[in-house]
Amino acid sequence: MLKKIISLILCVSIILSLSVAVYATDKVDVGITSGECTVGENVTVYVTMAENTTVCGGSLTVDYDTNYIELVDVVKQDGLTGASVTINKTYAANRIRIVWYGTRTIPGGNLAKITFKTLRDGVTTPNISTLKLSDLNANALETEITLNPITVRPVYCNSVTIIGDSEISGQTTYSVDVLPNNATYKSVEWSVSDTDVAIVDDFGTVTPIKNGRFTL
Repeated sequence: MLKKIISLILCVSIILSLSVAVYATDKVDVGITSGECTVGENVTVYVTMAENTTVCGGSLTVDYDTNYIELVDVVKQDGLTGASVTINKTYAANRIRIVWYGTRTIPGGNLAKITFKTLRDGVTTPNISTLKLSDLNANALETEITLNPITVRPVYCNSVTIIGDSEISGQTTYSVDVLPNNATYKSVEWSVSDTDVAIVDDFGTVTPIKNGRFTL
């Protein structure tokens, strides 16, 4: 009888020990990958998490500079497959909110794909402004955030054509045709080769002074 009781206790101990598992790492890395394009094009960045990380729900907000980029779309990625996900694209004028629930492993690391349209050239960096991740016991996980910039190149012009008469007898205003049409900088600075013959103002208006030739 005593042997049966001891055997039963050992069996229960083994069953209990098998139920213990690790559901989260001590530290989780979350970051935004970089992108590069020209003005007017779409650029895609990813919110990523360290691979093979297990979390019990989480939330984050992504801020971005509306002077440089505007939001096109946010799509959840494989890292959130099976989780209950809420994506608020207009959480604020320049802020995206992503919330998910359910304990799961994120195998590939990608949480969300964010597509922006670029508005001007320069460098801008979307920022994870708030981040909360928890383990199975609702304990906050220590996290590190890595941010990478988006580089937006200008669209350079490849052709400038002056439109107007080649011979003038009175005041004449010229214009220019700048290509491509989506060139970032389309303003021009006017000048003449001989200011004794004619002068030109900032708007392309030429005023003759005396007979002669000049290059505009």
